[in-house]
Amino acid sequence: TDNTKTSEFYGEADVKKGGLTVTKGDLTMLQGSFDASTSGGTFKTGDQAVTLNGATTVLNTFTVGSSGDIANGKTTTLIGNVKIGSEEFTYNFNNWANFKHNGQGNGVVVPTFALDSSTTVTCDTASHSNTCYSS
Repeated sequence: TDNTKTSEFYGEADVKKGGLTVTKGDLTMLQGSFDASTSGGTFKTGDQAVTLNGATTVLNTFTVGSSGDIANGKTTTLIGNVKIGSEEFTYNFNNWANFKHNGQGNGVVVPTFALDSSTTVTCDTASHSNTCYSS
């Protein structure tokens, strides 16, 4: 309707049928938590940017992108230290695509690639094989 007055709820609001739809404006939480952990449903967003502030934990499978993203020219960028696996268990790192390590740096930061804290990996580019080995 044309009623533009603010609605206020004191106490819980329980939607029994039809769901909650915001057709105009935002849904803003000034305090409290967002908890959908007892729901068997999904959580979807639009195709615009999504920002997660603070530490984020995923307790189940976590997929970034999709197999079609490469063909569409989409890129996933991870900035900062990236840890793969666990310090307690051994996991396989499966790479089904080309893995390119850009270790040349930018003149300020010179990145390295190591198997552990004392073993550096050397890559043979002279033979055009681009084979890397532990040295």
